[in-house]
Amino acid sequence: MTNNNETLDAAPHSQLRYWGHIIGWSVLLAFALLAVIVPVITAINLASDEGGSNDWWIIGGGLALAVILAVPLWRWMPEFTQGEPDTPRGKKMRRMTTVAILVGIITALPLILGKTATGEDLTLFGNSPVPPLAAGPMIIMWGLLVPVLSVLGYRSADEVARAASVFGSFAGFQLFGWATPIWWMGWRGGFLPEPDAMIIFVAALVVATGASLWKRSN
Repeated sequence: MTNNNETLDAAPHSQLRYWGHIIGWSVLLAFALLAVIVPVITAINLASDEGGSNDWWIIGGGLALAVILAVPLWRWMPEFTQGEPDTPRGKKMRRMTTVAILVGIITALPLILGKTATGEDLTLFGNSPVPPLAAGPMIIMWGLLVPVLSVLGYRSADEVARAASVFGSFAGFQLFGWATPIWWMGWRGGFLPEPDAMIIFVAALVVATGASLWKRSN
């Protein structure tokens, strides 16, 4: 008799099932992170005498929910290698993916927990001023670690993954090279609003990721 995990392992790799697993797990992770972040912010407000009597319930309930969600998160953690077998390269890719996720969380924390000069919460995607203590760590982490992880990931990938990565990068850059001048000149001519670099960046990233996944599945 086999269990569910053995059945899934024996089944042929499916991109639809693979990404459905990751999306579902990521949604669960988002709730777990909120269950930690909200109590932390509440505790900070409570320590600065800005909180209320219900804050202790928020802190206790949030942390209890985080502990409860930690069990399925650990049990159902997906393999972030798109079907890569349990080989030395596969293990290396898993470790690198774990590091990349931790880097993303640590990098975003100063922005999530920080506030503007007027006491308002900061947002990741926006153009409002950011305090140096929030912007500095993000710049350092992105500037130093992302290039290293990109190079190591490319060197650790096989021929199929490298070809998909090159194709995705090409598609993303083509979108960037096509959209940026149009938006820029459209703004100068009064047809379009001022260009937003982050919108173009996210769009290029989405296209590059989608093109890479399409290439891998064909």
